[in-house]
Amino acid sequence: MAANEEEVAPSAQLNSEVQDAVATLSNDAPPEAVLQILETDEGKQVFQQMVSMAIAVHEERHSGPLPAPKTLAQYDHVVPGAAERIIQMAEREQAHRHQHDRDVLSLRKAAVDHVKERETRGQRLAGWLSLAVLLVGTYLIWLGQYKIGAGLIASTMVAIAAVFVVRQYKQRSESKPKTEPSEED
Repeated sequence: MAANEEEVAPSAQLNSEVQDAVATLSNDAPPEAVLQILETDEGKQVFQQMVSMAIAVHEERHSGPLPAPKTLAQYDHVVPGAAERIIQMAEREQAHRHQHDRDVLSLRKAAVDHVKERETRGQRLAGWLSLAVLLVGTYLIWLGQYKIGAGLIASTMVAIAAVFVVRQYKQRSESKPKTEPSEED
């Protein structure tokens, strides 16, 4: 343990000397003292540790729509009122984004409502036309035109059934999850 303590003491002394030398550098003194310390391997190591510590201490991170408060204060120092303008700009951007989202949702709702209304109108029209064809077919049968009346009614009912069958098939195929083709294909 005594050997380790002897090694620590010179390192602490060297660390102190490096700090003193760095302090003299900040006072515009010639860097001769620093150069003498940096000539030794131990001095270089201590200096590298101090630089690493200085870099680690000054690392800052910030996340968000606005700059960090310290940065805002610096902007405000350079241009008085800049911090308030930056905050107002972020608020306007957020209000714009929210309004845009509301507009998109409104357009989607309008599109869905339009499609529903169009389908309802189409179904009503198809129902009325089917009823009219049924009445015309029944009238033709009553007049004695059995083949024409029955053919008109039957063909209309087959066409209506085909529309429903095709629609059901399309809805089922659209609702099925699409699978990716396998590597063997």
